[in-house]
Amino acid sequence: MYYIVCMDQNKMQSTAQAAAQWSISPMWVRKLCQQGRIKGAIKAGRDWFVPINAKYPHLYKRGPKPA
Repeated sequence: MYYIVCMDQNKMQSTAQAAAQWSISPMWVRKLCQQGRIKGAIKAGRDWFVPINAKYPHLYKRGPKPA
């Protein structure tokens, strides 16, 4: 609970809120946080918090596999 008290709750949102904003599942948001693809994401205990102004990290399509 220490981290939640220290961070500004007006600037952070839960993974569920970020998922609703980006129209993806909360599990996918947590996965992106674990991979470090969302800048400014903070882990507090077992929960992740994402900055409100964070942008969705667009995933690039892979090209053809090399022969």
